[in-house]
Amino acid sequence: MNKPAVETVEGSAETVTDTTTESTATEGTSTTTETETPATTTDDKMFEEPLVKPGDEVLVPTMLLNLLERTWFYDAPNGKPIGALSSQVIDTTGEVVDGFDGGEWVQVYTWKGKAWIHVAIQ
Repeated sequence: MNKPAVETVEGSAETVTDTTTESTATEGTSTTTETETPATTTDDKMFEEPLVKPGDEVLVPTMLLNLLERTWFYDAPNGKPIGALSSQVIDTTGEVVDGFDGGEWVQVYTWKGKAWIHVAIQ
């Protein structure tokens, strides 16, 4: 059975003991009233529903690529370049195609939509 990728968060609130003293004075008499609120703990949830519901977990995480220098991305494997990415860590779609030169073409997410990056196998 697969464990969820994210666990739900539940919170609790605690009321601190509060002591108040009230004094009232009238001619010739003095009255002092003390009230104390006991400490209580409630198990109320901070959220109405879980943030992650059953079935929402990631079954197979996709590969991350760490780009170490400016890298061109293409419209298709061996296609035309449509942009470049600077050094960063990017997420892939999980699609990989073998290249004719021994490298691989990996499909990634960009601001222009899905694109392909050539990765040399070392």
